[in-house]
Amino acid sequence: MTTSKDEILKLQSLIASFGTDYFDIWTKRLQVLAEELKFDGQDRISVYRYADEAFTMVGRFSVRPELNKPGRSVYPANQGVIGAAWRSGEGKCVVTDLPDPEAALQAYLDRCEAEWQLPNEVVQAMTMKPRSVAAFALMNSQKTARNAIIVFESTAAGRFSAAMLERRVSGGSGKEIVLLLEVLQVHEPSLEYAHDKGF
Repeated sequence: MTTSKDEILKLQSLIASFGTDYFDIWTKRLQVLAEELKFDGQDRISVYRYADEAFTMVGRFSVRPELNKPGRSVYPANQGVIGAAWRSGEGKCVVTDLPDPEAALQAYLDRCEAEWQLPNEVVQAMTMKPRSVAAFALMNSQKTARNAIIVFESTAAGRFSAAMLERRVSGGSGKEIVLLLEVLQVHEPSLEYAHDKGF
């Protein structure tokens, strides 16, 4: 993908209109995507940047405040659906049939540990225990390397059409997120600041 000056100016204008808080910019962009996808109170979208064999969350949106809260500050690249998508040749991992954690917590914990190496204590501490998860690796704008992951989650089983989400991620929405990652990288807060903000 070639980045035109017009696209960069558009993003810089968008950033200026949102104000200066890095996390607010991401919240607003992901909110627009959630509205386009007709997401509701059972759904959430998060974006994670890859660096040093781990992921850090740069943004998250859910209409439910309790699902909008950040989780861990660092996510190991060898764990979870995030890690599975990252390692996958296709750059994706889609799961729509996780057990109901309310009715079968042990089955939920067992599957998360067996398939994605997520320790039970990590899963139990998660603010959201999704039954549907779709994670897609994002390529940098030069298409030379993966640099981030976008994750769609829902507390409902069978919630997503993987093909529809993949079209969004490989189309305009994904390109905008990649450009935003690159334009905002110089404004990215320190890990300490992010931790103070709850990320």
